[in-house]
Amino acid sequence: MPPFAWSWTGVAIALGLACVLIQLVMNWAQKTVSPVRATLIYASEPIWGGLVGRPAGDRIPSAAVFGAALIVLAPWYRSSDQGFEEVTRRVERQISACYHRGIT
Repeated sequence: MPPFAWSWTGVAIALGLACVLIQLVMNWAQKTVSPVRATLIYASEPIWGGLVGRPAGDRIPSAAVFGAALIVLAPWYRSSDQGFEEVTRRVERQISACYHRGIT
């Protein structure tokens, strides 16, 4: 086991605080946008991973790019198919019904 080092302890604490901050910001943001829009934002995560990973030297196989494209495009296709507002209303009705039945 390596010897104790305050520098690594500081790094671990900073990473923990960063994770807490990210979670707080995500929770706040989810309260201010509709559930469908939040899903679309989260579905774009592979795009950001690719944009950051590629310049950092990550080599992404074409099958992975195709899979990421399907993951990203599926929610957009579904929401545009029926209209964004209609999908939002339907999801909000389902969430409300689950809330009133005591399902959380």
